[in-house]
Amino acid sequence: MDCAMNEDAISDEKPIEVATVQSVDVSSQDDQAIPEISTGEKPDFDRIGFVSRPYFASSGYRKGLVQLGFGLLDEWDAHTVIVGGGIIERKVVQAEFEEHFRAALEEERDSHRRSKKKKPLTKEKVAEVKAEAWSDIVDKWAEKIASVIPELTGGKKKPKKIFVITSSYYDGEIGKDIATRLTELRGDIQYWGENERIFPLKRTGKTILVRCAHKAPWRGKYYSTPVTREVEDSIKVTSIEIPGSDYPDLYVIGCVGSSMYKPQGGEARRPYISLPDLHKIRDVGTSENQIGVVMVEVRADGTILPRTFNLKDATTHERDSIRIPSECGPDEQRIVELVKQRGGVTIGMASTFLQISKTRAKEAFDAILDHFKNRMVLDKASGRLDFAPKYLREELRHNFPAKEKLATETIATFGCLHAGHPRLARNFFLNRFPEIILQENVTVVAALGDLIVGLYHRLMLRDEVYGGMNYTRQEKHAAWLFSRFILKVFRARFVAVMDTAVENANAAKKEPREYISQEELRNFVSKALLLVKIKIGNHDDWPKNEGVDPLEKFYDRLVDLVTHSIRNLIWTRYRLYFEIGLRQMVREHLQICNRFTLPETGLNVHMFHPSLARTDTVTIRLQKCMNMVSARDCQAVLVANFHVGVSVNEWKPGLGQQVGHQAGTVLSGTQFEDSKLKDVDTHIGLVRLWALKKPDGPSRVYASEVAYFAAPPENPLDNNDILATLESEAPVLEEEADTKIT
Repeated sequence: MDCAMNEDAISDEKPIEVATVQSVDVSSQDDQAIPEISTGEKPDFDRIGFVSRPYFASSGYRKGLVQLGFGLLDEWDAHTVIVGGGIIERKVVQAEFEEHFRAALEEERDSHRRSKKKKPLTKEKVAEVKAEAWSDIVDKWAEKIASVIPELTGGKKKPKKIFVITSSYYDGEIGKDIATRLTELRGDIQYWGENERIFPLKRTGKTILVRCAHKAPWRGKYYSTPVTREVEDSIKVTSIEIPGSDYPDLYVIGCVGSSMYKPQGGEARRPYISLPDLHKIRDVGTSENQIGVVMVEVRADGTILPRTFNLKDATTHERDSIRIPSECGPDEQRIVELVKQRGGVTIGMASTFLQISKTRAKEAFDAILDHFKNRMVLDKASGRLDFAPKYLREELRHNFPAKEKLATETIATFGCLHAGHPRLARNFFLNRFPEIILQENVTVVAALGDLIVGLYHRLMLRDEVYGGMNYTRQEKHAAWLFSRFILKVFRARFVAVMDTAVENANAAKKEPREYISQEELRNFVSKALLLVKIKIGNHDDWPKNEGVDPLEKFYDRLVDLVTHSIRNLIWTRYRLYFEIGLRQMVREHLQICNRFTLPETGLNVHMFHPSLARTDTVTIRLQKCMNMVSARDCQAVLVANFHVGVSVNEWKPGLGQQVGHQAGTVLSGTQFEDSKLKDVDTHIGLVRLWALKKPDGPSRVYASEVAYFAAPPENPLDNNDILATLESEAPVLEEEADTKIT
């Protein structure tokens, strides 16, 4: 295989100067094979926590859940918190007010009759009674909410600010008054208005527009439908003035019970996210699925990183955290466990399931009611023993793993590289991509198909292939492009640990080859080398129609480039030799596959590249992939081929939280898409997952973060430049020097 193919003609890499040193002095060893890169400094950022629909007064309200959600945002260092609507359930509180008003009015009428006044109550008196009843209910719920929402101090004396927005549909007028009264009770809570409000961010100067759903919900199958409607409505009718711009830097949509993120790009003028609910969902109005809170990192460079904390596991299995009093006997313990697993049970059900007599079951029921006081109740109508609803709402505590028990897996994604296309964002891919990998501590890269542009649809004749590249040249060039980010990242990570090891060898007055064993060297190389998972796309698959296996030439050349470069770095910089198995190690790290398992957590990941076109419904293709049989045991689903990005979280029974991530492209567009009026998202994606460290059972996602790093505009390659190069001979006539033919 020719591994020395010259790429200089189309190389856009930054020039790197590397000094030359001895093997024991790692500060100046010559190595031109793998360029060095700088990760740069992380830009300034604001970190905002979001809560939506804690839904006080509803049957799904959980005090423990609300305190857990706010507590997580504080523990994970949110700078401030915004409540995006649904602080109460309007219908329940409104009904409570009406009942209280009727009772107060009846009492006033009785008092009026007892005073033997002949005239009925005046309208003014009725209005006064109504206002007092309203005030009573407002005070009651404001005091209740103030006592439940914790102060967020982050270990400091001054609590963080909590801003509240209400929804005219979910909170109503009474919700507005409760939120206003809440600000009088708590200095750290501030009511910011109704339905839609702008929040300026002090660290980055960015602006966030938070909008609550405030119309009757539309039932829909896809999570993007109600969210997109709210964003489009805001763009059409908003009268909020945003300094210096017609648009905010981020739209945040509350009261929809979902968790999706659409990045800014070809399809979206500005990025937008949706918020989960923070109550136990009892009914679906639109497409509610998510329970949790969200923390968004907004960076000064415009990058948005929404992090979703999945609390639906905590509510779905909330009874698992209930402790059984030690004084309970064996039968009582078994019955309580049965209630925890199955819900309410009767004496007959307990007798059948536990194979005990009804007399024993009845005695155990009586003992349980005594031991649990008011935490368990016996329904007289059905005869079922169950936990008291008030206990579940007010006393039950919900669990979430401590930060130190969670492992983090970070995946960088890209799709549709289309090596050989003139409009590839080459500078971005060659230089910025490896910086992102190092800055975000990425350990796995998922290449989601269409590594080459291909030749079907007469692409070469339509000028969508650069320089007459055939399939072989396209695959070899794709391999070279891959090798650039793999080797740049490897060098940065490997040199950091090896330089330390060599310094230790110098301190011990030993040669590196004596001090560093082959086992240590293998370990250093393995940890520094990225795991790269490669999906075959439809463009990659076209050679199969000609009887050629796709990406064979690409894979062979990539393994050769990486293996030879690593071996050369180890020898030229450290005068060490990797004795055996380097090529096999490289092959194990670079794999063509459809699915894989993450090493630290055991989470399963499935990669899709459907041969379909996109639609106007933003999440339709991604949700379809997430529901495929082959992905039903996968906690992460990565998709590409549509040249636009979007991410979705969906909780599924048995699996838990599933993270769906659709990557865009590394092209700035194509002539085909231009002709179809399709814009594209040019970016690199990021998926970060938190799960327990190597759990005994199936892994579950407890938190997830996604991001899209947008590519700046670049000048595309131009086939006319090749012609200009051929016609670069000096002019024959003086007049010819002023003649330019295009």
